[in-house]
Amino acid sequence: MTEPVTMERIAAAFDLSSRRVSQLAEKGIVVRVGRGRFDLDASTLNYIRHLREVAAGRGEGAPDLTAERARLAKEQADGHALKNATIRGSMLDATEAGSRWAGEMVKLRSRLLAVPGDVSLVLPHLTKHDVYEIDRVLRDAMTAVADGDA
Repeated sequence: MTEPVTMERIAAAFDLSSRRVSQLAEKGIVVRVGRGRFDLDASTLNYIRHLREVAAGRGEGAPDLTAERARLAKEQADGHALKNATIRGSMLDATEAGSRWAGEMVKLRSRLLAVPGDVSLVLPHLTKHDVYEIDRVLRDAMTAVADGDA
């Protein structure tokens, strides 16, 4: 074992701040042999091992690469499943479905508003007031559905 050295000597040897040397000492990477004294050889060996672990992705705060790869594979599989479902026609794009639905509702509204006129052609004996009441009932029903009261 070599003669113990100061924190400043360790910091200079590793090109670190004194604060970082203290943090490494708390983790046991820098070997403390007394108050303000450190074993340079053992600390150097531990610091090299620590750097290797960090470089290999196994160090402190490193993500679990196996879990990350598994998550990526799952996301890719989900993406392919959605794409395949869309191609087969078993799934629609939400925006496209909303546009189609809105278009169908416009057609339905137009058709319902034409009903009183159609009724007046089929039943010519109805008065204008009767046709107006049929129109009012249909409009009230459509308003109730639009307001969520139906």
